[in-house]
Amino acid sequence: MTVEDYDELMHWYPPQWRERYGDEMAALLEDTYATAGEVPLRQRVSLARSGLGERARSAGIMGWTQDPDVRVNSGWFLVLCA
Repeated sequence: MTVEDYDELMHWYPPQWRERYGDEMAALLEDTYATAGEVPLRQRVSLARSGLGERARSAGIMGWTQDPDVRVNSGWFLVLCA
């Protein structure tokens, strides 16, 4: 796999996260799975799950955020879902 292929695995993560950590994550994946030829399914699912969690956290749906507007919006969203 090439570095671009590893970058595609991180499309689950928000753009801000990819901009800050994407190169390091791609290097880690390349170092870990270069000899195997491909990233195992279990790791792909883990990346997707973590990426979706980061997207939810950056949207204020889950986790702590400093921005009061995001906290209010996430509170309304949780009430609506309940």
